[in-house]
Amino acid sequence: QQQQQQQQQEEPQRLELIATRVHLRSQDGPPVKIPKKEAIGRVVKMVKEWRPTRIILRHEHLIMLCAYLALVLATAYLVSSCSCRRLAPVEGMVPAPPQSKHRHPEDFHFRAFEVDGCCSRDLPLCLCAFACIGIRWGDTLSQAKLKLGVGFYSCVLLHTLCFGFDPFTLGVSSLSFVCTAVIYRQKLRRIFGIQRATFLSIVKDFMLWLCCAPCAAAQEAREVQYMPAFVDTK
Repeated sequence: QQQQQQQQQEEPQRLELIATRVHLRSQDGPPVKIPKKEAIGRVVKMVKEWRPTRIILRHEHLIMLCAYLALVLATAYLVSSCSCRRLAPVEGMVPAPPQSKHRHPEDFHFRAFEVDGCCSRDLPLCLCAFACIGIRWGDTLSQAKLKLGVGFYSCVLLHTLCFGFDPFTLGVSSLSFVCTAVIYRQKLRRIFGIQRATFLSIVKDFMLWLCCAPCAAAQEAREVQYMPAFVDTK
């Protein structure tokens, strides 16, 4: 009982001592040391009340979108400036792959899931298609032999924005990109003399871009790289 009474008598003095230590400096004296636990608590409180932190947490998706956009555009610039992009010959690649000699007028010369040459002749092309579809797709459509009037960075930016806005549009933006890719795939069919503008061809192109976009991008890139554009593109 005597100890409890003594602790109760010392409690006001202890609280007063803690209150005086809250101030970093006294009026005339040197800086006052703050207990470790108290200092950590104050730092945590400052971080929680810091406005930029609340802004970052509130706009997390927007910040991630900007970072994703900057990363993709920087990668596209490096690919373009380091001469990684190769212009496809107007008359097609010589010598052409063996399978390109057997032309099917109703479909592309190269099959969508064809693995021949993926690990040797077309390794850079296939890696780019599976690593960054936007860069591969933009490089394909911006080839001069196609005369589509499409810019490389425009395609990359379109792909990045459509898939970057997915959290805000619930997938509608990415679906709009698939529709755009199907439209340009139909144009490639016209350029290379493949059956186009039919219900079956549109459904096949849409399902391929929807279910396996890297395969569709690689197939189109192979077609542009190896086959001549013999149809008038006007």
